[in-house]
Amino acid sequence: MTREAESLTAQAYNIIRTEIIVADFRPGEKLTINRLMEKFDLSRTPVREALVRLQDEGLVHAVPQSGTFVSRIDLHMAAAALYIRETVERRVTSELCEKATEEDITRLRAILRETDDAVANQDFVAFYKADNGFHELTYAIAGHPEVFKWISDVTTPLDRFRYLRTITEELPWKRTQNEHRVIVNAIAAHDASKVVDSVMDHLDPMLNDREKIVSRFPQYFENA
Repeated sequence: MTREAESLTAQAYNIIRTEIIVADFRPGEKLTINRLMEKFDLSRTPVREALVRLQDEGLVHAVPQSGTFVSRIDLHMAAAALYIRETVERRVTSELCEKATEEDITRLRAILRETDDAVANQDFVAFYKADNGFHELTYAIAGHPEVFKWISDVTTPLDRFRYLRTITEELPWKRTQNEHRVIVNAIAAHDASKVVDSVMDHLDPMLNDREKIVSRFPQYFENA
């Protein structure tokens, strides 16, 4: 595959993957190559290759004689993904505290302002992306951007759950914002112990709201 073809496949993959994570393509929904080509102005080969990659990740599944469908969310896999996040981020955040510069703190605070704007505008997708961008930046500051990419590839069930959690009105967005602010303040103070504890406090409750989420979106889950 040429570099250009790889780039087009990556573009198609990222677009379709995001649409699945933010539930624009819902679990059980059929995805056809022609529909995706038309919707996103993409050519056939990149879309086909993207669907193969998404199937490898479990985001879609093929049914013989029927087509390709968006997979439902596996809560067992979401719990496993959370375990991976907690284990890796305990180490990453410790290193982050040692390496963060004033410029890094400024960049993190800029993302906090993005989440503020998203809340003010009730923009669910923007809030989710800013939240994800916050964590991506912490990995980059710690010197492990490739680890975040790997984490993102294996924790998609948790990401899908997180988005549904974001759009559930009863769950306070401000809690996430406040937790991020505590984390940034601890990083600015170079208090490694506080940073690790704050990140764990942020991650630990992530699946605690599963009953509320599943009751609102029962058709989205396969083993609720």
